[in-house]
Amino acid sequence: MRRETDRLVRSWLNQNAWVIRRRDDVRLIGMAALTPVSAATAQYQPGLVDGIEFVIALGEPDWGWGAAIEAGQAVMTYGFDGMNLSRIVAVADLPNTRSHLLLKRLDFEPRQESDGPKYRMRGYEALRRSGT
Repeated sequence: MRRETDRLVRSWLNQNAWVIRRRDDVRLIGMAALTPVSAATAQYQPGLVDGIEFVIALGEPDWGWGAAIEAGQAVMTYGFDGMNLSRIVAVADLPNTRSHLLLKRLDFEPRQESDGPKYRMRGYEALRRSGT
């Protein structure tokens, strides 16, 4: 898992990426980004190819206290308001229950399921609300 996280962090360095840290100290606990859909994601979810993908990685010891939803809301607001995006996409492996719950809380709608590199995955889409 650590190697996968390190690879993701390196790939986000030149993207719209943000660190996530605890309010009570300066410890880095994760990252979130808006990035063009990767070739790997596009291979399994062709309907997302032209999208900007919301991605987030948070260390397991820091799950469950609201950091992911707080960071996710800030990133989504920046995507729609700061970048003027009309659509943001995401994917989650089917066994990753926490990611599915987070995406639903961030107003993503489920789209198609497909095979993935390790597990079946579900694509998601969030659209800019009218008037925003």
